[in-house]
Amino acid sequence: MDISPELVSLIVDSTNKAIPSIQNTDGPLLSFIAIEAADGTRGDKSFPNGTNDDDIVGVASIEGVQRFALLSSGTMQIGTD
Repeated sequence: MDISPELVSLIVDSTNKAIPSIQNTDGPLLSFIAIEAADGTRGDKSFPNGTNDDDIVGVASIEGVQRFALLSSGTMQIGTD
């Protein structure tokens, strides 16, 4: 499986955001989805109560979404167009 450099960059940035949010805590990582648009802009959407398939489909269906990474409770799922 070939992973694009852009997706690797999104995953690295997302992981770098996630690590400090759980460092020195006893709590789990609060779910968030990092999103990259076709024009290269990035943002994220928080899901403090966790995610389900509908949440992921909803983010993937946003117009202009090029790629996204879901980080939740120490696991990562990725998706691309």
